[in-house]
Amino acid sequence: MIIKKESSNEKTFYVSCANWECVTESTSHEDGATSAIEEACVSIGPEMEIAPKILSINLTLLSENLDVDKSLKMHDTVRILSNAGKHETARKFKKLIDLL
Repeated sequence: MIIKKESSNEKTFYVSCANWECVTESTSHEDGATSAIEEACVSIGPEMEIAPKILSINLTLLSENLDVDKSLKMHDTVRILSNAGKHETARKFKKLIDLL
């Protein structure tokens, strides 16, 4: 896969959760995770799985500075689902997590 940068503000992110992973361009970890979950919903559909956390890695920062700690971020899946407009799924998932 080759990605041509459209903007100097955009970074390349690797995003992973449960049974899917995605490489996307974005200006922030949270926006990258949101974009990735939107794409996963469309591409995978009802077979898509989610976990309580979503991992994002800023590959641009990692390749420039080799600083793993600053390149990794864990996101609450409920928040990312809400960002993606999946409010009902986010509410149901939060209730499930709260039971655990």
